[in-house]
Amino acid sequence: MPSFFTNSSGVQLPMNVQTPMEAARVLQYTWGGGSTAVPDTSKMANGMLFTVPNPLPLVLADGRPVEEVVQEAVLAAKEQGVRGAKITPFLLQRIEKLTAGQSLESNIALIVNNAKTAAEIAGAYAELRGGDCFVPTSSVVDSAVALKHPDDSATKLTGSIKDADVVVIGGAVVDYVAYSKKSAVEDGSAGVDPARFIPGSSNPGTMKISYGGVGRNIAEAIGRLGGCKVALLSSVGADISGQGLLAHAKEQCNIDVAEVAITGGGGASDADSAAGTASYTAIHNGTSGDLIVGIADMDIFHEDISPEYVTRSLAGPLFPPVSDGSTDGRRRSLLLATDGNLSVASFKAVTKLAAMASNRSFNPVDVTLFFDGTSDVKCTLPLLATSMHHVDIIKPNVGELVELVTMLINFNMVPVNSKTVGNILLALRQRRDSSGDVKEGHFQPDSDSFWSIDEVRCLAVALYEAMMYLPSPAILSLRNKNSGSSVDDVEVDRIVKESLLGADIPACYSSSATADSLEPRFANSSASASTIPKHAKPKHVLVTLGPLGVLWISSSTHVLREHVKLSKDVKTGVVPASVAKGITVIEVDDNVSALHIPSCSINQWEIINTSGAGDTFCGTLLHSVSAGGAGSASLSENVSIANILYALRGAKASLMSKTAIPVDLKQMLEETSEVK
Repeated sequence: MPSFFTNSSGVQLPMNVQTPMEAARVLQYTWGGGSTAVPDTSKMANGMLFTVPNPLPLVLADGRPVEEVVQEAVLAAKEQGVRGAKITPFLLQRIEKLTAGQSLESNIALIVNNAKTAAEIAGAYAELRGGDCFVPTSSVVDSAVALKHPDDSATKLTGSIKDADVVVIGGAVVDYVAYSKKSAVEDGSAGVDPARFIPGSSNPGTMKISYGGVGRNIAEAIGRLGGCKVALLSSVGADISGQGLLAHAKEQCNIDVAEVAITGGGGASDADSAAGTASYTAIHNGTSGDLIVGIADMDIFHEDISPEYVTRSLAGPLFPPVSDGSTDGRRRSLLLATDGNLSVASFKAVTKLAAMASNRSFNPVDVTLFFDGTSDVKCTLPLLATSMHHVDIIKPNVGELVELVTMLINFNMVPVNSKTVGNILLALRQRRDSSGDVKEGHFQPDSDSFWSIDEVRCLAVALYEAMMYLPSPAILSLRNKNSGSSVDDVEVDRIVKESLLGADIPACYSSSATADSLEPRFANSSASASTIPKHAKPKHVLVTLGPLGVLWISSSTHVLREHVKLSKDVKTGVVPASVAKGITVIEVDDNVSALHIPSCSINQWEIINTSGAGDTFCGTLLHSVSAGGAGSASLSENVSIANILYALRGAKASLMSKTAIPVDLKQMLEETSEVK
């Protein structure tokens, strides 16, 4: 066995391997699993140590044996009372001094070679497992260069997303999840938690590192299903975490990351000040699974997913090139999805760009805007930006829906339609918990209270009506006052226009004949609130109810048409009766209807992971909506019972997977063509 500074310690080992592939085969044999199988985790309780010879062994200039110098340093440590974690740095510094710096060069060579060898073994092991184990490649890491943003604070991967079918804007996060476990010295006696967590001390446990973030997860689900091009707009740091996240997204998930911003130069001079890749660190009790503490470092999103960034990044798909200066007669469609990790100004810029592309008279691009609620704190972003009327599809859970409707009331952001106000008041009266009554004009919901599906329907209809009407001038004036944002509409308009002019868009969009192409234009923007018409294309509220399924609110025409179609498909045998079982339609009035779609049945023992079901639902839904886009006047027309059922199957697949987004999502959906 090699020693630290020399290639021989005199200790004999029972096994020797010559190549990384041989080492990987030893791991495969030890941990179990065939050539393409996942290893047997029950056999992975122990690790394996590979000792690698030092490529630059230490040879002292004075001819003394290296061991003599090491022992001299050890003796000094004993004499000075150095022990514990301080021993290693003391010995290294002492040996460096005794060898006049020779040991430092040898130590650096050893570290570099160890890292190289470990990566080669990991790559070989991934190859034996059929490639399901991710190893970043240098091609992706080396490509993180080149195009500077105007403020020189971030770079982008070179490329263009102009051909994307779906663009997702939102969070990309590295998740670190740890579980405490029983210490070897504990006897498990009565009254002792076998996985207790001791603050202020080093605790035994297990750590899992994975890639997450709502936006990134949604994009991964779309990418793994294939058949449509998905691009991600987000921001990562110029660090190892960011490089690995981008490489995994591109190589494993089929996500176009060409426009993802990379912040910080990564050099030694700015390593401390540069924003790092967003991360979420969670520590759980290994027995109960309860969260002990969680730390979310997400500052990078508000700093780097700026209005300038989203405008320049969306210029490609929203201003497609026209070879002869005229359109080819086909209306391009784009599905644009965001989560709640954007700033108010950035979300407003996104909605202005979407409206600009959809409403311009020259070569319009029909943009369907989807918003995921993300969390109770972040779900109100469209209201804070007074841009809810630009959202075509919104997916909150019940808690997020409560927060959205609460803000509608607290900020007086109620639509002018009297039925909307009635629905909100009805939902408040129907609350079973009297502590949730309206007090002093503010409604503060009790998170522990029970909500029936009918109560959820009332709130969802109120949100739907808020999406259907442009805000009145009075409501617009409240946004800056109530949101805490210092960026007003005029400022965002200026940023969008200036960023577009610097984005090198085709000249035909800025010619005198089509000058309106660069102006944010909104239909009837000068009309009074009482005369503002409803939007022409359908809007959708999809409230996820956990094990109860989904509540879908949309126009009565759209919902009832879909329900009639489902009934016909059941009669003709196209759709099994089991699929339609339990789907009930509730006609609210002539304009708005609600449809309750139960979730797919799943046994409690089948549930492995609950962290990605909502994101997988969104990604699967958007994939199916986008896939049906050919020939459609608007992608929002494609929201259907079939697509929602498909998305519910995606959510079930996530619950049964070890990862938030199943690696084999496409295969799992193909194998479960019938909802049980």
